[in-house]
Amino acid sequence: MKNYSLFAFMLFCSASALDAQVTTYTDAGDFHGANPDAAMIENFEDSDPAIRDKTLSSYTGPGGEISFTPLSSYPFDPNVVLASPGVHQFAPDQTPTTSIILAATGNEDFVATLASPAQALGFDVYSNDWPLTLSFFNGETLLGTFTFDSPPEAGNNFTFAGISALEGITSFRWTATNGQYWNTGIDNIYAGPIGVPEPTTWALMLLGFGAIGLSLRSKRMLNVAMPRSDRR
Repeated sequence: MKNYSLFAFMLFCSASALDAQVTTYTDAGDFHGANPDAAMIENFEDSDPAIRDKTLSSYTGPGGEISFTPLSSYPFDPNVVLASPGVHQFAPDQTPTTSIILAATGNEDFVATLASPAQALGFDVYSNDWPLTLSFFNGETLLGTFTFDSPPEAGNNFTFAGISALEGITSFRWTATNGQYWNTGIDNIYAGPIGVPEPTTWALMLLGFGAIGLSLRSKRMLNVAMPRSDRR
């Protein structure tokens, strides 16, 4: 019974150490303050000029750190677009933009997949006045969701979305309804590397490993002390 108790304690410690610690951000300053190691991995400025302002079946930048795959662009074929400054129908407060933005045509629905998991991920959001949903994942596990039903502030359709997760972020899905001609999009994507566990996490892990060692040592000593016929 003692071994079972120790084993259960070990499982509890291990599970606690592996639990995802997820934090969401809608302010770029808060995101960067909490994740100082996050670096820009994509701003679309190094994209091939020949493919800008054209519907694409997918897009991966020269750095290969993040890929975009369209799921739907109803009523158009699935696509993503590298929209040049001024070549779009973003809200008046966002026009003219001064950089290249990844967008889509129609009801924008695409998945962005990181080449390797990141502990923090954040980017600028260009929205319209209709529902926009951002869902972040670790594999198939949903980590968190943002829903933008209207501008964060009256007349302001520009915002920020970020997330940090101890277990890592592998992808996110962007879904905007009632889309038109490239009127939602993202830019300036930052990602932070997978970090080492925090001290409290290390403590829980060590307790779990210690429980395993104590259990095995106790059982070994008991077997040595008991007659062979009484051992289990």
